[in-house]
Amino acid sequence: MYIISLSNSVQLYILLTLIFNLSFLLCSCNPKPDPINFNSDKCVNCSMTISDKKWGAELVTSKAKVYKFDSIECMALYFLAFDKNNPDTKVFSVWTINYLIPGELIDAEKSIYVRSNSFHSPMGLNTASFLTEAEASEYLKSDTNKKLDWKGVLNTVQHDW
Repeated sequence: MYIISLSNSVQLYILLTLIFNLSFLLCSCNPKPDPINFNSDKCVNCSMTISDKKWGAELVTSKAKVYKFDSIECMALYFLAFDKNNPDTKVFSVWTINYLIPGELIDAEKSIYVRSNSFHSPMGLNTASFLTEAEASEYLKSDTNKKLDWKGVLNTVQHDW
């Protein structure tokens, strides 16, 4: 049996290097959305340039591929047609822009949606996403506006749009 004698500083350096590399690997395992480059990025579904900071969405695969969209409805349509059984195209997360904070991406599956004729989304579903129900409450005061969750958005796109 060999005993390797290393100085304390070398041992500390090796330990810190291992910890850094392990933490980097753990952090890089979770695919994340990318910021949308407005007036530059194009919608994967309809090929329109994403230009309005109140509208937009992203679908992130488990392999960290990011698909960008100009509206919630474009992403929902794409999501419904996505091959979820193919491991190369497995959906990791979906994101929408918070209507109240233009450009901010929020978790689409946890968002509150309001469908209203007072909104004018790029593709005409006129559905905005909000981080919380409190944020959406102002837009829910009208009897003609409709509250949806992510499944409701998918259902609306699939059957009504």
